[in-house]
Amino acid sequence: MEIKAIYCPACGAPLRVNIENPITYCQYCGSQLRSDGTYIVNVTKTYNHNYTYRDESRIKEAEVKQVIRQKELANQAVLTPMQLQQQERIRMKELEVKKKQSDNKAIAAYFIGFFILLAVIAIFAL
Repeated sequence: MEIKAIYCPACGAPLRVNIENPITYCQYCGSQLRSDGTYIVNVTKTYNHNYTYRDESRIKEAEVKQVIRQKELANQAVLTPMQLQQQERIRMKELEVKKKQSDNKAIAAYFIGFFILLAVIAIFAL
């Protein structure tokens, strides 16, 4: 991964651009740039030298995640009652397995403590 330092043509902010990515966004003004520093889309027409942080790529990523989550929720809404019961049984079984695992860990801790106590008693008894 090769990093190149350029300045945003819109606001003049210093940017670090990955050469392998053909498109990047200015973190300050949101302008869409090629990795060589030329415009694709200029979001701002004025120069802002205060560099107000606005990361368009993260905004886009959040929007995409929200759309995916909404689709997942929509898919869950069309489940049949039988599918909902099956999901509930699976969830209950997962909780049961976790409970058994925590119980087994507790039992193992008690046995380890007991054997350590026996070892200490044996050492002091000699």
